[in-house]
Amino acid sequence: MQVENLSHISTGETTYWPSDERKVPDLIYFGIVKRLPVYSLRAESSFDLSSDHSPVIITIHSKIIIQTNPPTLSTKQTNKLGDI
Repeated sequence: MQVENLSHISTGETTYWPSDERKVPDLIYFGIVKRLPVYSLRAESSFDLSSDHSPVIITIHSKIIIQTNPPTLSTKQTNKLGDI
């Protein structure tokens, strides 16, 4: 994927619900994209169907989805231990 400059997208949630109780639910649905900014993509599970598979809906936005950065305790201007 790195050589071809590909990206992956998934919900990170289980998408396969086996009817056999000895089997473990697993993630089997994902998408691979090329030359699309990952910030313009959104993946979400659809639980509307009565099946042992939960389909994944991938939405491509024409505008970048702005994601806020989590708060941090330091900034770029904070001195690092080696800079003192």
